[in-house]
Amino acid sequence: MRRSLLGILFACIVMPGAVSAFGVDYSYTEYTTLGYDMPSQTLTQTVTVTGYSTGSCTHVCGPNNQQCTDPNCANATHVLTITNTLGAAGGDYTFNLPMFYNLNQSVAVSLYLPVGSPVLSGSQFTAATSRAKILCSFIGSIFFDTGFLSRYIEEAYTRFKYTLTIGPSPSGGVTVAVVTWCNAASTPPDWATSTIANIGTVYPFWDTIATCIRAPTTAPWSCWAPGTILGLPKIAGMDQPLATCTKNP
Repeated sequence: MRRSLLGILFACIVMPGAVSAFGVDYSYTEYTTLGYDMPSQTLTQTVTVTGYSTGSCTHVCGPNNQQCTDPNCANATHVLTITNTLGAAGGDYTFNLPMFYNLNQSVAVSLYLPVGSPVLSGSQFTAATSRAKILCSFIGSIFFDTGFLSRYIEEAYTRFKYTLTIGPSPSGGVTVAVVTWCNAASTPPDWATSTIANIGTVYPFWDTIATCIRAPTTAPWSCWAPGTILGLPKIAGMDQPLATCTKNP
């Protein structure tokens, strides 16, 4: 089975602002991605915060309109805290920053996640979380993601059977129509689709793995296009057997 890394964009939070008394401007973006490495069956969640704090701690003061520097501003620091957890892995990560800076900080957390297994923390609580905040010693909180991005995650396996070729895919190959090919116990599977795009060689069957999320555990799974697609031939002219696909209620 070929190596597969699937990235998914889950959240983007932008926080612009300004502190005009000293000409301090800031802007931040926080986003979370997931990637799955099929050979090692390892899921990696990366939380990245980018942005900047620019400006000056001087202002006009005194009878001669001279430039004065505010020591509280000049000596101020920022503390960036990134929360990144996958099940029991990860936690809070803290970074100390000066008053003015350009920021591009990432934290990655990895977890062994066999195909078909959901990430559960032992109960109905969060399986994966991400959040970021920045606290300035001079002006207080300047960036805070008020709610955790929380979800349950699985790598879902589904076998599909080819029905017809629809036509060329925009990014190469062709798009084919398919039906799920799972046994009764795993039908309907968590990951299902009626088409698969970017197919180079058309096979009678495909084994696929897709990243799926949901919140809470009673919600249906939402899955992205498969990160792994393995074509399968017929066996001595016969159909492949119905597979045990991923089905987590």
